[in-house]
Amino acid sequence: MRLTIAIFSILMGIGFAPKLLADQTIFSQTQIIIDDLNSARTKLSSADSYRNRIKALSNLIQKTENSLSDLRSKYRLIKLQTGKLNKDLIFQKEKISKLAGALLVVGQEPLQSKLLHPEGALNTARSSLILSDILAGVRTEAEGLNRDLEKLKLLTNLSQKAEKEMQLSLEIIQTARTTLVKAASDRTDLPQRFIDDPEKISSLSKSSKSLGEFAVALNSLERKLIIPNEPILKNNKGGLALPAKGVVTRKFNEPDAAGIVRPGIIIRTKEYAFVTSPVAATVRYAGPLSDYGMVSILEPSEGILFIFAGLNKVFGEPGQILPEASLVGLMGGENINIETFTTEKELNSGRLSQSLYIEVRRNDEPQNPFDWFEFNKE
Repeated sequence: MRLTIAIFSILMGIGFAPKLLADQTIFSQTQIIIDDLNSARTKLSSADSYRNRIKALSNLIQKTENSLSDLRSKYRLIKLQTGKLNKDLIFQKEKISKLAGALLVVGQEPLQSKLLHPEGALNTARSSLILSDILAGVRTEAEGLNRDLEKLKLLTNLSQKAEKEMQLSLEIIQTARTTLVKAASDRTDLPQRFIDDPEKISSLSKSSKSLGEFAVALNSLERKLIIPNEPILKNNKGGLALPAKGVVTRKFNEPDAAGIVRPGIIIRTKEYAFVTSPVAATVRYAGPLSDYGMVSILEPSEGILFIFAGLNKVFGEPGQILPEASLVGLMGGENINIETFTTEKELNSGRLSQSLYIEVRRNDEPQNPFDWFEFNKE
């Protein structure tokens, strides 16, 4: 009787254990992303043809980065599924071992002892039924094990394919970004609104103690106009696109941890994020400034300045007129390779590691950027 209860307990413990069902759509979805990424990467591999088409190259890089981000998300799911599947396989193997042990116990019980027992015939019949149930359980578990082993093989192959695609894409993005920087730095097709004195500007940038002081001094400089000052900024105040995608982490005149108040906002962006002109504007300054990193100052209309600070690279020369959505700079970042790109920490971070400072000034008076740009103001 103890044997019957023991084997029944084994059957109950293993027969209704939940099975891991891998999401079959992950295979087709990942393949679609890989195909999109491969297509974008193929276009980027011919980046030389875009040497004088900065916007087209910028769009291709962003498209490739978006597809790469999607693939990394799927890669994370694949890794999670693989981990769960491995645990499930271990559990299934343990269950099969228990079943095999139960078969051994039933098979080793002497037939004579069953027949001599007062209830020997009944116990013998029960043992046969139990043996049949155990054999069925072994077959079921073996089939489940084979299915999960096949899923594990598919997930492993998909993971390796995703890693290869991400490695290739990272390399081509870095190459394309280098091409983009050169193309933006060498651009000569922009109209010139005025000519400034580069030595005076350089002197001001070194002597100014703050961004506000520099902006005021910059506005006081005399310029030799080539094209008359006409309002570039129309009636789109309050609806301007942000220069970079990100999350606002400090609002206008909000003190920081040290209690310092600045008349601007801070946006956290991803590494190497593009910073673009929200509207057609004249470049007033593009270069280093004090502790602000690289700074780009744009003038969309007389007396109005858009100031972007904290960049890693800036493009344009004072006096040049940039079309709307033109690339004015890039945020910084660390060199990324496949080893760091797919670490568990990076896969789960989704971090925005760069800080872009935005300031708007009108007639030298700071304005609240929330009144000029369109973004979630909650």
